[in-house]
Amino acid sequence: MDHVRDTIDREVYVDAAPATVWQVITRPEHVRRWFGDDATFVAEPGAEGTVGWDAHGEYPLRVELVEPTTRFAFRWIRRTGVDLRECSTLVEFELVPEGRGTRLRVTESGFASLPWPPEERTGHAEENAAGWQRELDELVAYVATLPAEPGSGPGST
Repeated sequence: MDHVRDTIDREVYVDAAPATVWQVITRPEHVRRWFGDDATFVAEPGAEGTVGWDAHGEYPLRVELVEPTTRFAFRWIRRTGVDLRECSTLVEFELVPEGRGTRLRVTESGFASLPWPPEERTGHAEENAAGWQRELDELVAYVATLPAEPGSGPGST
């Protein structure tokens, strides 16, 4: 019996309102700035698209869940030409207001059920675990470069 890690959980505090974080995770023009080098998708359930990295290629994705400013989810895989319903992992973003910012939780699950050899599933889970750490750090840094939200500066209530 193999013991492939099935789930990755990461969370970060983002110094921005949930509405801003929502746009950063659901709009390709923002996604390209922190998560990959290219992104093409529409944040609508059932919509298909891609996210890509110059060094890793293009990954197909399918949007699964859209609950504005609170939850967003998509299925994806690093192989092209596969049915994402049968061979993919599920990435879920949860946005929770915290103080003047947002607690962003990311969960990627489904590694253990990928129809690959155990060592390949394990390697994929390990790569993605390290990747989410980097990508979320990049998201936090990117959000810090965005214009301040109205009412969020010193002296605001």
